[in-house]
Amino acid sequence: MTISATDRAVLGTWEDREEDFAAAQYSGKFRDAPEIVIGEETGLVLSAVHGVKHKRRGVVKEEDEGTGGLCSALGYVLGLTTAIVHDGELANDANSDPDHPIKTDLANLSLPANGGVLVDLHGMSVRRKKSGQWSEHGQDIVIGLGKDLGNSRAVGELLRDAFIEQGLVVDFGGDITTWRAQGTGTMTMWAQNRGCSAVQIEILDRFRQEKSDHQEKIRLVHSLINGLRAVRKMSC
Repeated sequence: MTISATDRAVLGTWEDREEDFAAAQYSGKFRDAPEIVIGEETGLVLSAVHGVKHKRRGVVKEEDEGTGGLCSALGYVLGLTTAIVHDGELANDANSDPDHPIKTDLANLSLPANGGVLVDLHGMSVRRKKSGQWSEHGQDIVIGLGKDLGNSRAVGELLRDAFIEQGLVVDFGGDITTWRAQGTGTMTMWAQNRGCSAVQIEILDRFRQEKSDHQEKIRLVHSLINGLRAVRKMSC
């Protein structure tokens, strides 16, 4: 794989911006930056709602390390609009609460624009609990399609192909892990119900953490850049 200038720009920006999250111990109270940053492209929106600690059913959950900074970096370098929760303890989980403030703000701004695309970034560990038992699922990436409305499957396929090209193992549709993004309050379902296409991307921790191998981060970044460019071309 040839590392491009864009790869380097995203990686460097990601590391810089993730330092802000880490310095605040992922509390999200590190700055007054807007949660929604409108880029030159408004029809393709990236979101990261678990980049900081957040509440789910009243219990504080740990952050999906790396996703907030990654989302911000991709948006900045590629000119995409981003929606990133900065303080997850002020409200319920944005990926389960259908009335979360970030959804209200996106809707008020008519984003994604013109029935566009939402790509929601999340993090996962190497194991999952199924039928009361913990086991390794063996996946690097999970692409949840929600209810597979609009062009969601086509969007997911473009991203899947970009990941596979870099040798990543992809659970497409969540059939292996059961992470399908079909909960009524997920960002994916919210966007699809508003007439947009949307997918949820779960990223294995070894590709997105501060301690992750540099080459693994490059593979992830390269895949996302290529996949998002293909989605942008399709949706515009």
